Amino acid sequence: MNIRCFKKSDSGNIRVDSPNKADLISVSKDDVSKEQMQAVAKHFDFRGDIRESASGESWNVYKVPFSEYAPTFEFDLSSIK
Repeated sequence: MNIRCFKKSDSGNIRVDSPNKADLISVSKDDVSKEQMQAVAKHFDFRGDIRESASGESWNVYKVPFSEYAPTFEFDLSSIK
């Protein structure tokens, strides 16, 4: 099984050489099932949801769940006229 490792940058995801340096890991669906990808993610302590890649050919998982790094803020709907 080949694990592709990526780090987020301003210009997109760049390839890195190990899961320890990565924000995202990706494995071909030809190599693993979704359940097997969950085991891979757990082994490397990647806690994001297992998601299908845009191409549909790989399983992707982020180091942290989206809710932990997505910016949130309070918004008062009464300010909209």
